[in-house]
Amino acid sequence: MKERLLSNRRKYLSSLLFVCFLFVGATLSAQVVVKGKVTDQGGNALSGVSVTIKTTDLGATTNESGTYSFVANLKPGSYVLVFSSAGLKTIEKKISLPASGELVTDVSGCHFSLSVPFLPLKLRNSLVLLMSLCALFS
Repeated sequence: MKERLLSNRRKYLSSLLFVCFLFVGATLSAQVVVKGKVTDQGGNALSGVSVTIKTTDLGATTNESGTYSFVANLKPGSYVLVFSSAGLKTIEKKISLPASGELVTDVSGCHFSLSVPFLPLKLRNSLVLLMSLCALFS
């Protein structure tokens, strides 16, 4: 009888200890909502831009109004946000994640990259011409 009581106590204490470790683990990583807006040089919203935290798989893609939002479950500290899309120059921006809450990071002035190596030369030249025409009429 005494052995059974000790066995039950050990199970209870080990379960309690496990739950405590879960809570400690949850408090060591920040639950921060990272959000913002991506615009071009003219202030127009850019959709389809991939926004990720470098060296992680955390991120989102901008919607039609150029906004993005995702939850970053990481330790507070310094990180790098990477903004990339086909035809756009990749932008890296240093951020500092707080322990909790929101982090708003807007990026403006994104511009098209004239060197798109994966496109054939004729198509690349057509893209450069099209971007030049767009710049004239904006």
